[in-house]
Amino acid sequence: MRLRVSTVEAGNEREALRGTASVTFDEQIKVTGIRIIEGKNGALFVAMPSYKAKDGEYKDICNPISAEFREALYGCILAAFEENPGTSMLYNADSKEKLEVTARVTPIEGDNGVKAIASVYLNNGFVLNNVTVRESKEGKLYAAAPSYRTNERNEDGTVVYRNNFYPVTKKAQEQFQKIVLSAYEGKLQELSAAQQENVKGSKETEKEQEAEENQEAKKKQDTEKKSKAKSSPKTAR
Repeated sequence: MRLRVSTVEAGNEREALRGTASVTFDEQIKVTGIRIIEGKNGALFVAMPSYKAKDGEYKDICNPISAEFREALYGCILAAFEENPGTSMLYNADSKEKLEVTARVTPIEGDNGVKAIASVYLNNGFVLNNVTVRESKEGKLYAAAPSYRTNERNEDGTVVYRNNFYPVTKKAQEQFQKIVLSAYEGKLQELSAAQQENVKGSKETEKEQEAEENQEAKKKQDTEKKSKAKSSPKTAR
């Protein structure tokens, strides 16, 4: 798969932070906010965008999910930074592997119109986390990527937020929306079918229990009748 890597040197703002990078997968989905950090031993390493969870731990917003893809991706990022910082480099230009996007969705009962949380997978080698399925005021569903607060301001003074990753073309955006929303609808159907099956199974169980209770009641009645018949005195002839 083609990877377009852009890097920028960080200057002297933070000693450990040497630069930042963005990666565009197959010219369709762009990931920003990647950090290039110098370790204590002087070696550079790549840190993916992350956020601080409620438990205080930092979790990746997006990241490679296979060792092979991690090695290839991080290698491209570090090579671009060390060889041509401040430029855009295209790697695997002759690759015939196309971008394949899949999604796994978990419906939730959320606030602010949030209907589900999704993870989006790129060729089963990279995952985009914290995608949300939301409902607009008009009742329309849409998929939204996570965003972060910047130090920038709009003309009206409001804070500027930027997405950690996003489709870079209209076609890619439409495809992204279609894949996530289709996964959401499919999950709802799956849960509905499971719920109906559970209701059906519950009703069948209730019928079986009722049948057993009726059978036990009938046995008890038969036993009582036989007991009465044995205890009743016979009429002499």
